[in-house]
Order: sequence, then C-alpha cells, then structure tokens
Amino acid sequence: MLLNILNKDNLLKFGEYKFLAVKESKKCMLDSNIEDHRLLNYEFDKAFIHVGEDNYMEYLITLDDDFTNIIGAIEYHTEISEISNDEIIFIDFIYIDKRYSDNEYEIKVLQELKNMLNKQIEINCYYNSKIKKICEKIGREVYTKYML
Repeated sequence: MLLNILNKDNLLKFGEYKFLAVKESKKCMLDSNIEDHRLLNYEFDKAFIHVGEDNYMEYLITLDDDFTNIIGAIEYHTEISEISNDEIIFIDFIYIDKRYSDNEYEIKVLQELKNMLNKQIEINCYYNSKIKKICEKIGREVYTKYML
C-alpha cells in the first residue's frame, strides 16, 4: 500500500498529491476565516521541500499490493511529541484521490504506518477538515492537534 518514490515520475506524482492536499487545507483555512501565509503563498515547487531530508519520509499510496494503482501520497517525519514526550510519527500530509476517499483508505494507511513503525501518530488539521473526521473514526489511534 505504501510505495517508495523511486523515480522522477513518482516524485512528480507525489508533488501533485501534496499540492492537492495543501489546496484542501487552504479551503478549510479560508472557510474558518483564518489566514496562514504558508498556505496562501504555496506554490507547486514547495511540495518537494522535505524530499531527501533524513527525518522525512514520502510515499505514494497504492490501491493494491502490486503497486500499480497510485491513489494518493503521504509525508511524515518523526519528532518528540508535545503531548506524550515520546518519539512519534507526525503526519505532514495525507491525500487520497477523491475517487477513493470515501473508502477510508486514509484509515488503512495510518493504521499500516502505525503497525509498521510501532509509534504513536499525531497530525495537525483544521477543525472542519476531512482528515479530522477520519481521525475521529480511528479514535485513540491518532492524536489530533486541531488548528482553529
């Protein structure tokens, strides 16, 4: 389900999905009457800012185990939690193509990541975002720091 970025085509696909994730966040931000200049001034080339950094991991998300049907992307890094003081996985973004997002693939990906790395997951999201609703379905599997 998680595919390493192996070539330029994969990298561009990752960038497209990250750009779409930022676009969704920007809509939630504007709907909440909040101004975050990082989102307002976001351009496509910024999608690659953490690619290659030691602490950051980027994956494409596939529909199946043969890795042919790419349906999204995720980026995360490890850090010390402000909540638990433990080393955690911090999700920078997760995006699933709208054609598949009703099937709760985000939940499957987050659970796979948690099982694979055996660490708690945290994520920032806007109170009115889709990812917030997904985190609520997971319950205690993911700690959510809401951005209001």
